[in-house]
Amino acid sequence: MQKITAVVLTMIFLITGCADFDACIKKEPLSHGISKVLIGNFEYRNISYEPYIVPSFKEALGFEFFKKGIIAGFVGQQDEVPDNDNQQIAALMKKMSGDILIKGVISQRESGFLTDREISSYVSFVIYNKQGSVIGQGLYKDNKSAGDDSFQKYAAAKISSVIINKLNKQ
Repeated sequence: MQKITAVVLTMIFLITGCADFDACIKKEPLSHGISKVLIGNFEYRNISYEPYIVPSFKEALGFEFFKKGIIAGFVGQQDEVPDNDNQQIAALMKKMSGDILIKGVISQRESGFLTDREISSYVSFVIYNKQGSVIGQGLYKDNKSAGDDSFQKYAAAKISSVIINKLNKQ
């Protein structure tokens, strides 16, 4: 019985033990809650060319919001605005009727030789309100490839959950 318990605990640790998540969102919730989230550009930083990681992650994030009853709008390349340009972000928010905008970076680092290769991936993100002001930031990190479906699923689930819990008025 002890061997079975030890094996189960080891499996649980291996499955969940590598991920890390940290986010800071301003304390005041949105007065009306969140009904529509705009998902902006996520830049992918890695040596290798993998064109589907960003669209796949954005779709996973949109799906997680949808599961939680929030509409997700995707900002197109033609509407993308530079970081920290409050007026352009506010204009985009008004144009697309969004409550918040999420932008970020997906990064993957690889180190070591063939047999000792270690992978570390993270998603860092910034949250803007309707006025174009930064109201939150966060970082999800795991020792999986950024292209791994489980990395994208868990990152999207964590990010959407913390945003909804912190910004929706209780």
